[in-house]
Amino acid sequence: MSLPKCFDILNLDYFINIQFQMENVQSAHQLQDLVNEVYGQISLLESTLQSQLDSISAMASLIIDPTDLGEILSWISNFINSFLKPIINPTIVIPAQLAALAAQIADLTAAIEAINAAKFPDITITIPTISITCEL
Repeated sequence: MSLPKCFDILNLDYFINIQFQMENVQSAHQLQDLVNEVYGQISLLESTLQSQLDSISAMASLIIDPTDLGEILSWISNFINSFLKPIINPTIVIPAQLAALAAQIADLTAAIEAINAAKFPDITITIPTISITCEL
């Protein structure tokens, strides 16, 4: 399933470029260096996204659906719809980005393993664990 061109959730060209680079490595050492660099960058990206999501998720609890308190509640409703909802919109977009990132990581891992098996069958390439290393 392709993403709409007007707003890509994730820069797929980055992952395509990484796979191209992996296919053109000349040694297991080059592949390992590339894997370490890429997974470090992915860890930073995932950490940033998760940290942003965590920092704004608390505001989501402020969204309420007032039902019968007249003009005050009408104002509150307008305040919520005009101000609060746009602020918490990333709680919708960021989980989609994290899911897309997880899918690309799985594809990248499979590509690394296939390239390693084909080019360097007697050498083990270590794929680093993606970890959250910073918070906003």
